[in-house]
Amino acid sequence: MIGQDWIEINGKRICEFCSGNQCSQIGILYLPGLGQNLSGPYFLYTQIANSLPMLFHKQIEYYGFGNSAGELHEVEYMDIENEIDWFCSKMSLEYNHFYIVSSGFSSSLAVKMSQKYLAKNIMLDPFFGNLKSLQSVIYIDNCVRSENYIDTAEIYENCDDSEKLFRILGESYNRTKGLYLSSSLLNTMISNYELSNVRKETQIYLSEDFVVDEIPDDLNLHSYKCDNIFMRPIVRNQIIIAISKEFEGSK
Repeated sequence: MIGQDWIEINGKRICEFCSGNQCSQIGILYLPGLGQNLSGPYFLYTQIANSLPMLFHKQIEYYGFGNSAGELHEVEYMDIENEIDWFCSKMSLEYNHFYIVSSGFSSSLAVKMSQKYLAKNIMLDPFFGNLKSLQSVIYIDNCVRSENYIDTAEIYENCDDSEKLFRILGESYNRTKGLYLSSSLLNTMISNYELSNVRKETQIYLSEDFVVDEIPDDLNLHSYKCDNIFMRPIVRNQIIIAISKEFEGSK
């Protein structure tokens, strides 16, 4: 079905938006980061889909996110992983070529699913470092022991490096402040974030340090180079062009 719909997975109503060509041999699944809805960081997912109408696109929102049922504080990490697994299982059977576009904490799950379902990943500005040394991570770890829930505004107020952490988990600053969620969910997002062992032959990276695989070097594409709220249009357009290059001539 083209357009917005709700799918029930394990008794939970999940919002999806499908666009493009249902008869395409290429299916692309978009996984949002923390605080994002199905349009992705800075509406990037929607704009990528609109620029490639000859392919099939499925944008989703996890339970408790966006227009999906539930509240964010009810969500656990396994809920999200199970939802992604459900969509990946379905799309890997329906399309000869299956891609996963991801950002934020979802990139770690995308790597796991790509290995299971032989998908190819496009990760937007992934972070390959270790999160354990961040002051905000230590603060969250302490909260897990004493509180069931946490407001991310508290982390912004108490930790100088909070913007760095939420930039990694959610890509955009303005949507990660003031989220009320399970302390264990946030802690598991951090502890499960692992991109050091990605198989580079199956990935396309759009990161601040390097661009590899089919993305042409002459685009001079590095990171989003955002200000605190909006992605600069010229960079957004470069990312869309770079991803479109991967699918030139595809149907």
